[in-house]
Amino acid sequence: MTKLSSNFWELEDLANLVEDTFDTCSSSREEIIWTICLLRGLMNVPNKRKENHPNNYHINLWQYQLHPIIEKYKKRWKHSNYA
Repeated sequence: MTKLSSNFWELEDLANLVEDTFDTCSSSREEIIWTICLLRGLMNVPNKRKENHPNNYHINLWQYQLHPIIEKYKKRWKHSNYA
C-alpha cells in the first residue's frame, strides 16, 4: 500500500469516526462540547478539570466515552501513546 492510499484510508477512517460519534449531539452547544472532546482526545489532552460546573462534567463524561473509540483509531494508524 502506498503512502498516498494509506493517507486516504486513514482520513476515511477518521471521517467515519466523526460521523459515528457526532450523531450523539442534540444541540449546537453539544456540538461544541463534542468538538472539544474529540480534539482533546486526538491531541492526548487528559480530562483533568474538576471544578463544579455542568460544562466540565459534560466534557469529562464525553471525553471518557470517546476515549476508547479514539484510541482504537489511533492504534490502527499508529498514533497512539499506548502499546
